[in-house]
Amino acid sequence: MDNLDDAPYLCMSEKRCRLCQFGLEEGDLVVARIEYERFSAEFPLRMNETIHDDHEWINLHTCARHCILGDRRVPFFHGNCLWFRLFEISESFLAAGEYTFEPSPCEEPRRFGRIRNLLAPKLNEVLPVRLPPEVLTTIAGLLVHECAMITAEEQSLENTVSEILVDLSCDVYANYHAVDGVRYVKSLRNSRSETGEEDYHLLDVGENRSVRKIWIAEDHRGIRFAKFSSSDAPLSGPGPIARSWWREISMPSEITTIKVKTDGIKLRDIIVSSATGSDDVRNYISWASPRHPTKMINLVTLGRPHELPKRLRMHYFDCNAPGTTGYTVATNGFSIVMIHAHVHHDDTRFYKEIDASFSRLFFIHMPLDEGEYVTEIHRRFGFGTVNLPSLCLVFFTNRGRSTLFGTSGPPDSCRVLNRIYAPPPDGSRIYFNTWDSVKEKSIKYMAFDEIQRPLHRPFPSSLMPRSPYFFTQSNEPWVVSYSNMEGIEEVTLCRDVLVSHKPIIGMLLQYADGHRDCLGQFRFDKALESIRVDQSMNLHIGSRRTTKSFLYVADILTSPPSGRGELFWVEASWDGVLEWWSSPRHSVLRHTSSKGQVTNIAARI
Repeated sequence: MDNLDDAPYLCMSEKRCRLCQFGLEEGDLVVARIEYERFSAEFPLRMNETIHDDHEWINLHTCARHCILGDRRVPFFHGNCLWFRLFEISESFLAAGEYTFEPSPCEEPRRFGRIRNLLAPKLNEVLPVRLPPEVLTTIAGLLVHECAMITAEEQSLENTVSEILVDLSCDVYANYHAVDGVRYVKSLRNSRSETGEEDYHLLDVGENRSVRKIWIAEDHRGIRFAKFSSSDAPLSGPGPIARSWWREISMPSEITTIKVKTDGIKLRDIIVSSATGSDDVRNYISWASPRHPTKMINLVTLGRPHELPKRLRMHYFDCNAPGTTGYTVATNGFSIVMIHAHVHHDDTRFYKEIDASFSRLFFIHMPLDEGEYVTEIHRRFGFGTVNLPSLCLVFFTNRGRSTLFGTSGPPDSCRVLNRIYAPPPDGSRIYFNTWDSVKEKSIKYMAFDEIQRPLHRPFPSSLMPRSPYFFTQSNEPWVVSYSNMEGIEEVTLCRDVLVSHKPIIGMLLQYADGHRDCLGQFRFDKALESIRVDQSMNLHIGSRRTTKSFLYVADILTSPPSGRGELFWVEASWDGVLEWWSSPRHSVLRHTSSKGQVTNIAARI
């Protein structure tokens, strides 16, 4: 009998159908394309498994780029999409569906809505009866995948992947094309279109201006905007293009020729000849805004980066902007993946975007009081347990608040902080790399309006609290927060209802003097109704353990529980200090006051 391991291994290229371009979910019936018009048998998708196809004698590894095998990658399709297609699947069709990077998880529902809204009014033209708009929208929603696939097939007919040279000493014309309701640059040429398409005069050589800079706005599917200018000319014209990334190709001398890469439907890249420096990786740094700083630092070395990864993307948060109510940082304890500045009526979709890519992260929230702002941003870097690198940030404010966005206490090799930036009180836009554009999958680079000389300061004792002496695995990250209990008048709990035991993971505290503080983790998308505090009654904390003996907080009450139930209850008076120790597995609370100390460690399953 043949050994199944001897069959060739083919790895899943992306976790999306390469026909309709929508995501593949667990349990979907899928088919893999082995080679041109050769497909595997249909099977239900199970991620991170190996499926053997006996007929084709292959092993399909459903890894979606997260694979150490490094074998040949092949596209997967919905089974229904494959049977519904009208034409053979060409290389041009697949090229047009390639993504330069993975988009936000919010992009798929946006794309679904665009296609549905474009399709709904067209149904009236083919249906024998006129239907109400809401009925048409419902019907269109059932046909989105098929519509997306057929439209993409038709658009790719007679279009091929190509590269052409464009002479910038002559006039340049652009054509645009809509893909799923989003406009892209279809072509750049030195002559007008011969097919009757509308031309846009992008470069007029009669203005006698040499081109030394090219502005490009792009997303994961292609180029949406391009503009030629002299090196000292600011970007003018259209406003921000929603959900696009901006990059600049700048040269010290005149750019005379460019190479344009197209997938046949839209431009994918603009390249300047190597003689004038097209290999400069800075020309491939994409920014979330066309107006951005140019000075970057490497958070590991605290110096200017000598090398940068190609296709680095830089996002931002507005520090000390008017109306800022606080900051949230997502961290695994040893590194940071996202920084978000909160304002009133904030958009909380960023939580879902992070959740879609990470299973275990801490969301550390630092609220701000009225008139409070960040005065210093520090880096903490070192090597902790099992020699793991640890790179975290600390924010200091004008009210004496300090928040460590990382594990509690410094790693053994790190006893100082490094100030990397002192933001002005009137606001500053700070850029940081997106986690998925570097191999470390975390924030490694930042950019500021000005680069300041790093300053050292001792690690504050307030950020090294004494452990409550519980015992877990030695390399488990612990994030700690603590708050004074005096003067609290309102508590807002945060409960994670997406896990089976539905734990309380943190709380936001409101004080009578207007001060706010945070214990544990806090996410506004998981916040419960605020509770008024009755100072005549203690705070009651109910805890228990999961079947794996992981300690969690099951409930927090501002009045005595009606029954002890299965929870282990501790009482905390409205004085002293309450600490919240969080790890990926446990939540340990400790209250210290003049009456003594209590913890929830004794809770049982």
